Amino acid sequence: MAFEHQERVYYSDTDSEGIAYHKAYFDWAEHARSEILLRYNPETVASGAGIIPVVTHIDISYYSPAHLDDEIVVRSEAGETQRFSAYVLQRIYTGDRLLADLSVRFAFIDSATGRPCLIPDRFRAALMGDV
Repeated sequence: MAFEHQERVYYSDTDSEGIAYHKAYFDWAEHARSEILLRYNPETVASGAGIIPVVTHIDISYYSPAHLDDEIVVRSEAGETQRFSAYVLQRIYTGDRLLADLSVRFAFIDSATGRPCLIPDRFRAALMGDV
């Protein structure tokens, strides 16, 4: 899967010198993952959904700062996918300049029991690029 999500750097994302806060990169990556869910598995984000995604681990490396009004792209692709968890690799760019990359591990849980459950078939297919 190669999924692209576009964002813009706003004042609320930056310090007084117009440089993006570290937290903004997590937000942009989360927005992209949410868009993947909305597109390929909308029932996981519906109110009262029985199966919900949860982030269990994130590694991030910063390479170059984003600045106020930069147009950025978050490129997401599938990493290792198992029965109960999956990795999504995300790279954040402005133009051709790599700003940061993230490796995000997540799982799905049953909202009624709070216990892990199998990754939904449609979402697994989307991660593997089979949709």
